[in-house]
Amino acid sequence: MRLSRRVQASVFDRWMEHTKESAAANLELAEWERKVRKAEKFVASFGRKILRASFSRWEAMARERSAMRRKALNAIARFGK
Repeated sequence: MRLSRRVQASVFDRWMEHTKESAAANLELAEWERKVRKAEKFVASFGRKILRASFSRWEAMARERSAMRRKALNAIARFGK
């Protein structure tokens, strides 16, 4: 009977070590997932920033083109008189 208790204690100790390791691994995994979410959020934000800058540049060029077209049409109208 005494040997059996030693074996049980040994098995219980190994089980406790395993649960502690599992808990530590779960914490590491949760930390890793948190960091990945943060990185994904940063990349998405950066993408939106680039998209916004591109659109702003496109809008400025469209306004400039429209102004140039008006000037050219006015000049052509003056020459036509």
